[in-house]
Amino acid sequence: MLQLINLFFTKAKVSKVAFQDWKQIEQNLYQHPIGDLKYLDLNVLGKNAINDHSGVTYGTARFKGLEKTDINQGFKMYNKVFGNIEEFTFLVSGNFNPEVLLPLLNKYLGSIPNSSDIPSKNPPKKNTLPSGPIFQEFSFPDAYNKNNIMYMPKYIKSKDTLDDWKERIRVEALGAVTNSKVWGLRFDKGYSLYITGTSGKENYEMDRYEINTSFDCVPDELPFIKKEFNIIINDLRKKLVSPDHLQQGLNRMKMLYNPKGRGNSQRAMQEKLYKHYRFGSKWISNGKILQFINSLTPKDILEAANKYYQKNNYYQFVLKSD
Repeated sequence: MLQLINLFFTKAKVSKVAFQDWKQIEQNLYQHPIGDLKYLDLNVLGKNAINDHSGVTYGTARFKGLEKTDINQGFKMYNKVFGNIEEFTFLVSGNFNPEVLLPLLNKYLGSIPNSSDIPSKNPPKKNTLPSGPIFQEFSFPDAYNKNNIMYMPKYIKSKDTLDDWKERIRVEALGAVTNSKVWGLRFDKGYSLYITGTSGKENYEMDRYEINTSFDCVPDELPFIKKEFNIIINDLRKKLVSPDHLQQGLNRMKMLYNPKGRGNSQRAMQEKLYKHYRFGSKWISNGKILQFINSLTPKDILEAANKYYQKNNYYQFVLKSD
């Protein structure tokens, strides 16, 4: 394993055959998608509209970009990033004797040279979020046509402080409670929603808090869906949710942060480590986070709703036929 890591940093191979094979795989994934292209495409279009360039590109934009992808340019970028060994942190976990492993780490990782072509540090982040409210419609790409349309309302607010883990949990909780109400449009009111849901999160790359909702609905129902969603938002800003409804919304959050379950899974730990080292996110134990989730009250949700569910934080995007 350590030999392979060393080769990735020092002698990465360039194979035109492998490059063309990768492009063919990407094209096949687009032409025969596993998921719904509507969601991927509208997510990319919406992010572009609000100057959010975090993450990677999916869907139609990724497919169109394949022809512009140059293997030589990609290799130069690879060498520039992986040549800067001092900027990497290696994490090793498992059941092993450190005294046995340290010589191997020194041999294979300590010998990796640092390139003189060091990338410049990322410039300070600027608030490029346009002021809301914004409503924008997009047309389905030529490559496919769908009967249903995708509607994505978002509430986005720039962070007040650099790192406030309790505020992040409040945003996630507001999204979780909103999610349980949104699903009621399908199960209680009978709308033809194929996919729906709401989630709150911290966008670490853009220094923003977001509450994102999606509706995969039939065109005739969109005006009613928009009206029903606004009613949900207004109710959350004006009324206290019941304790039962609050717990219903928070149940999944408790499962995700449970230190005796998924909160201590390998994937959850990797994501937490990444955010800690990449963005300087404070290392808070899952037990402490779970304790804070259990302390949240209907009043906390009301206050969060009034803070984030404001008109100037509101962005709506629709993907439909011409």
